[in-house]
Parts: sequence; structure tokens; C-alpha cells
Amino acid sequence: MSSYIKEERGKIFALEDYVINDTPEETALLYKELGEVRFTARALGLACRFRGLEMVKVLVDGGATFKYDELKFRGSYQHFFIEYFHGYYPEFQNFLIKSIGLGCEYTVADFVDKVRDRDGGKLTPVSDGERAEILDYLCNNAEKIGFEPDDLLYYMIVTDDRKMISVLKQNGITLSENKRKMLLEKGGALIRIPDSDTELMRIISLLRNEVGGGLLHLTSSMQCGIEKRFSNPELFKFFLDNFDVSRIKKGALLERFILSENIPCLEITAELGWFRQPKKRDELIAFSTENGKTECTAYLLEYKNKTADLAVERERAEKKAQRELNADPNSVTELKKLWNWETLEDGTLMITGYKGNKTEITVPGTLAGYTVTAIGEYAFSPDAKRIRAEQRRLREAITEVRLPDTITGIGEFAFFKCKSLARFDIPPKITEIPKGMLDITGIKEITIGGNVKKICGVAFYACKDLKTVTICEGVEEIETAVFYNCGNLEELELPRSVIKIAGGRFESAFFNCYNMTVTLYKDSYAEQFCVENKIPFKYKEDR
Repeated sequence: MSSYIKEERGKIFALEDYVINDTPEETALLYKELGEVRFTARALGLACRFRGLEMVKVLVDGGATFKYDELKFRGSYQHFFIEYFHGYYPEFQNFLIKSIGLGCEYTVADFVDKVRDRDGGKLTPVSDGERAEILDYLCNNAEKIGFEPDDLLYYMIVTDDRKMISVLKQNGITLSENKRKMLLEKGGALIRIPDSDTELMRIISLLRNEVGGGLLHLTSSMQCGIEKRFSNPELFKFFLDNFDVSRIKKGALLERFILSENIPCLEITAELGWFRQPKKRDELIAFSTENGKTECTAYLLEYKNKTADLAVERERAEKKAQRELNADPNSVTELKKLWNWETLEDGTLMITGYKGNKTEITVPGTLAGYTVTAIGEYAFSPDAKRIRAEQRRLREAITEVRLPDTITGIGEFAFFKCKSLARFDIPPKITEIPKGMLDITGIKEITIGGNVKKICGVAFYACKDLKTVTICEGVEEIETAVFYNCGNLEELELPRSVIKIAGGRFESAFFNCYNMTVTLYKDSYAEQFCVENKIPFKYKEDR
């Protein structure tokens, strides 16, 4: 480390030491002796958090600010203030504040927790009254010290710090434009979800008021965190009134209400027309009946009797059935009822989704006159995006998929979580088994042909029923965790051509395959790997 860096680091630490241990008068004199200190945000934050207004004024008069020109993260200095002034924020634990070029790197929360005086004692935060005085002072000197109270207002609201919100409001502070945009368009409204429903609703109301009444943007993680508490119909209704729920997974939420027999919340969704369509309504009735939810079934049947025009629905159903009987099964219209596809650059097709209702599926070699050469990512997976709940259940029930010989490529996680998929043959033109292809499926045995050169990571992860694997001559590489947690895998055959297998404790291609015996050739790479990783093996006869 250069002498310059050592000197600058020494100044930073010295100023922080003065703030923690000395009087404001002593600190003023010592600060003056130090000369220019290039990074003062942390010292100023410590003063705000632990020492009080007098010490803050001493630092500001001496030139301390929350600014740091070389700090590359815009506005990052603000987190010093938020952490020290308000308190401990677990959400910022991983936010590293770096003094670029000076070698100072701390996790904010860890740094606060480690602050001690010279005798090793832990510091006591200032009182709420002192915090209010300090905040008022900082607002009045915001431009001079690089303080951004408009951003701070957001954090005070989401942590329900009403005293500090009051001080900020008295100073005429409103949310920054960036925070408004985040709340309405691109980010989550909450960095924490309080335990109290009352507190949660109060915080959301304050945020909506700050953005002029617009609907708040909803992230999937926020939905997941809040919807667990929708047993409270008042909170659920409040949620719908305050968030943009246009992309919410309504089917999954309705099923959750049925499984918990939450009729009040079903009544709210009925008023909003979530299952006004006969098809959706009847699907929910079937789901409720299948799961033995008698109260919900009774409610849904009553709803149907009150709202449905049964004669019209019956007539529509009969007309639809007749159209299907008359339709050409090979027409584009009919094919689109079964498949989603994309046209590739070479003019062939890639299957991107299955929409049918069969559990034994044969993928055609041609669609609408074009050759099918690829299967897309998550094409058959119940974890695919933008599929209905009934499609998800159907995909989990698929038992067999037969692919045509025209297939030359398969996308990652194409059959991920097809838990009932027991039979699957790899097409002969495939040269690489993609990542997660048959991850968490029900396959019992698999043969990987010699045209395949590489088996990518987690391709057969957690296939609990997999017992026999034959890897043919020609395969060269087996990547990380390919057969991870295949605990019932008993027989694995490895060829001479394999020259690379992922090892290590948790990265091993065969982690937790504790029942497996490998059949291999003497003096092969596979033998060397098994010896090094203490995997049982036996020799295969040369032919």
C-alpha cells in the first residue's frame, strides 16, 4: 500500500475516532490539525447517530459532508446517514460502501455494530428528540453537505418513523422524482413488510399519497410477502385498491383462497369479475370439488346459479363442440390450440409451449408444413411463465414425451418439474444435453447417445426415480451436478470417450448418488475419476 493511501486512510480513521471519543471542542481542534479529509460521510453519520447536534455542527463547520467525489455509486453516501441516523437496516447489510482507492470497505450494518469507544464500550444512539433537531439542521444545510432529504423521506415512510416524517414534512420535503418513478413503474414499494396489517396499510397509504394517488408497482417478491396474509379480507381489498394488479397471477391466488376456504376473499374477487367467464368459473368449481372444499364448492355453485345463463352457455358449448368435430386437425387454427411455436432463421420451427390436455405427448416432425427442429426453454415445464393454473397441473401430470428425429436442439429446463414424466428418449441428432433439461422429473432410465458431446449442469437434478443411466461412446463431458441428488441411481455406464467430469464436494456431477455403481473401462478417465472421488465401480468387458 502506498504511503499516500496510508496517510489518507489514517486521516479518515482519526476523524472517526475523534467523533466517537472526544468532545465537540476537542474534535474541532483536532479536525483542523488533520487538514483536508477526503472521506467524511462516515464520521458525519456517526455524529448524527451517536453524538448529537453540537458534534454535527462542528464537523459541518470544519468542511465535513456526505459527499465523496470518487464514490462511484450515485447517492451512496446517503446510506451512511440512513444507517447511522435511523438505525439498523438488515436490507442494507450487503450494501458495500467503498472509499475508492483508499482501501476502506465496510458492510454498513456490520460497521455500526462494531463501533466502540476507546475503552471498548458500545455507543448509545441519540434520543428521538435529538434526532429531530439534527434532521432539521441537515435539511436546512442540505445543499452544502450533500444531503438528500427527499430520498430519506422514502425510508422514513417504509419504516414508519412518524417523528422523522413529521420533521421532513415541516421542511417541505417530498419524494424525489426517482423514488416516485420507482414506486409507480419499475421497483417495489416496500423494502420491508411489517408484521402489523395496520402498520402495513398505513405505510402504503402514505406512499400513495406521496405519488399523487397513482397505483403502486407490484413486484413478485412483494406479492409473495403480502399475499400470505390475505386471510384478512380487509388487507386483501386494500391491496387490490392500492397496487397495479394487472399482472397478478389470479388463478394461483384463487386456488389459494379455495384451499384455505377463504370465502370472503372469493367474494371480493367475484365482485371484480375474476371468474365471470364460464370456463374459469367451472374450472374453479372442479378444483374445489377435487380438493374436498365443500364450503367453497357450495359458494361457487351458488354464484353460478345466480349469474349464469345456463341455456346460453349450453348452446355455446354445443356449437363449439360441433366446430371442433368439423375442424381439420391439421389446420393452423387447430394446431395453435395445441402448440406455441416460433420460426427460426433457417425457416424451421421451435416448439415453445404445449397447450393440449394429453399426458402422453407426441411432438410432430412438421407443423403447418414446416419442419420442427427445436424445443424451446421451459416448453413443457409447469414453471413456464404466463401459463394458466390448469396448464400447470397438466404439465405436472405428463407421463411420456416422444420427440421426432428432426429435433437438433432442446432449450434449458424444457421439461423442468414434469414430475410424472417417466419415459423420454433423447433424439439422435442432439449434440448437447442442455442445462436442467429433465430436472426434477420422474424418469426411471435414460440412454445418452454417442452424438451427444456434453451433458450440461443439473440436466437430471433430483430425478428421484432414476435407476439406470447408459452413456454411450462419444460423450466427452459431464458438467456440475448433472445427477445431483439422484439418490436411487444404481447403475451408470461411462464410456472411454469421457474426458471431463465435474468433481468437488457439492459441485460433483454425482453428489448424493450414494447407491451408484459405475461400469467403466480399465485405465480410462472414468476409472481415475471414480478412484479419486471414492465412487464404487466395476470394469466393463472389452468387445
